[in-house]
Amino acid sequence: MRTLIVEDEVDGREGLMNFLRDYCPEVEIIDTADSVEEARRKIRKYSPDLLLLDIKLLDGNAFDLLEGLNTQNFEIIFITAYPEYAMDAINRSHCCRYLVKPIQITELQEAVAEAAENLKKEKELMALKSRYLPHHKVLIPNESGFELVYAKDILYCKAQGAYTKLYFRKEKLRKLVSQNLKHFENCLSDYNFLRVHRSFLINLNYVTGYRKGKSGVVVLEGGIKIPVSEEKKRSLLSILKRTA
Repeated sequence: MRTLIVEDEVDGREGLMNFLRDYCPEVEIIDTADSVEEARRKIRKYSPDLLLLDIKLLDGNAFDLLEGLNTQNFEIIFITAYPEYAMDAINRSHCCRYLVKPIQITELQEAVAEAAENLKKEKELMALKSRYLPHHKVLIPNESGFELVYAKDILYCKAQGAYTKLYFRKEKLRKLVSQNLKHFENCLSDYNFLRVHRSFLINLNYVTGYRKGKSGVVVLEGGIKIPVSEEKKRSLLSILKRTA
């Protein structure tokens, strides 16, 4: 796996590189970064498979970095001295593990193996999707394999930790899927879906209204109210005005 290490402490970077070289042969270290800006630039340059990511960086934090990216086509292992950020990291990113310093070698090996397995599954799903699926269907993994659903039938998606709950136009039909919301943001981007909040992805085809407020609320078919975050409000209103 082509891996970018994002860590602001020199000793931390060097120690991690040594661990990876000695105990994780599946990892190819392509570069390192110590700040949000440098990491963002190198992610765009290298398109890594895996990010080993510290929470606090020289000019911000890991969440600033991830929220500034258009897509997240890589696995993340957080490595940090701040365990209190664990739940936030899991909820806000495609994070497979959260390791607390000092790093235990067995935990690092397990995390790297899990990231490699996730990447393998994702590549298999994408290959299957591109080969067999009609453009208007999306692939939804489940316990026994996967099922195909029409994108047009999905009303909105809601983050539930590392999972996502899909809400369909058909009354009371819901599915809990073992993929995070970022995954669906990426795979539904061609079907007129928009992330309007860190926890919500909506189908713009079924927007019926918008209510002003500190952040705002978008109303979907059936009177369903979805909160809109302050940073997403401008892009949502711009799109709605263009399509009105």
